[in-house]
Amino acid sequence: MAGNTRLRTILNPPPMNAVRFDPVLKPFDARQVAAGKPKMAAVGACLRKLLMIAYGVLKSRTPFDPAKGSKITP
Repeated sequence: MAGNTRLRTILNPPPMNAVRFDPVLKPFDARQVAAGKPKMAAVGACLRKLLMIAYGVLKSRTPFDPAKGSKITP
């Protein structure tokens, strides 16, 4: 494993909870696992997605809208 151990320890719980309860990241994680990724690699992908969402919210100064970036049409 590479990177700062303390930073990884701090950033690990949010995607674990998001995978269980978040309606945006739960299906994303399921797709990753179904594609053959190991469970922790899928959690890592969810962590990256959470960080990108947080960065986008901070950069645009608008509330998060899950339908805005969705490729799935209703």
